[in-house]
Amino acid sequence: MFDNIEACWDYLREAKSIDDLNERIEEMPKWSGSWLAEFVQTQEQGQYSYDEYLIINCVDDMNEDKENIWFSNLITEGA
Repeated sequence: MFDNIEACWDYLREAKSIDDLNERIEEMPKWSGSWLAEFVQTQEQGQYSYDEYLIINCVDDMNEDKENIWFSNLITEGA
């Protein structure tokens, strides 16, 4: 399933929620390094809020890749 590091990134980008993302991170192969999702911020726009997370991949002390991912949530009226 994970032939290379780009396949790992592609798999994580398909996550539909932070819980899904965290589950996918647990499935990453050991050779791909360590993975972490850090909350960055929430932005509200209209009836939606958007949670931004930073995915961090550390292969070793000198190699670190980062990418932002967003999850949208419907804000219910009167909640």
